[in-house]
Amino acid sequence: MPKLKLRFTIAAERDLNDIFEYLEPRNPLAANSVINAIECSINLLTEYPMSARKTDMEDVRVKPLTKYPFLIFYHANDNELTVLRVWHSSREWPDELNK
Repeated sequence: MPKLKLRFTIAAERDLNDIFEYLEPRNPLAANSVINAIECSINLLTEYPMSARKTDMEDVRVKPLTKYPFLIFYHANDNELTVLRVWHSSREWPDELNK
């Protein structure tokens, strides 16, 4: 399967910014490592979009990071992978993924 085009929702972009802004003043190296791990996982999903598990939400899959406590919620079709949210695993899952 060819690599899918990647798109982020506004909510997912905000999540990534919030993660970085929270971590960066506390530990700049950790902030960069976490964001890099998230980006690497997302990049891998563009090649293997069905590798993560399905959720109860229609057409939404979730990929947990192995090294950090974050979940990547996304939707994939034949051409595009859309990152819906990047969520800390200690939080309850979002009811709506575009808020």
